[in-house]
Amino acid sequence: MNDFQTKLVLKPLSPERRWKFAYEPIRQDVRLISKKIPVTKFLNLQVGIGHNFKMNAIGWKWKLTTCFGGDGISRIRNKTTLGLVPCLDFRFGWRADYVLPEVTGQVP
Repeated sequence: MNDFQTKLVLKPLSPERRWKFAYEPIRQDVRLISKKIPVTKFLNLQVGIGHNFKMNAIGWKWKLTTCFGGDGISRIRNKTTLGLVPCLDFRFGWRADYVLPEVTGQVP
């Protein structure tokens, strides 16, 4: 299955940034998202509020993330940053998720 998404992200360059603004034109979704907040040594919380123009809906989301995988999906990621002018970078990224097939059999 092939899938792609375009996303415009605006965030402060300061390491002390607390929020970022994201716009996804295909989904017509605008979000204001917090940076990941450490809850424990291995668990992070991220919250955000957004508006979807297709459904004319406003809502908030939260996400717990961890440094451990464990969801059965392997992922390859790559990000490249292209600086065009000072204070404006374009970041191009891709990821490939894959699940290895289960192989079963028996010895005669």
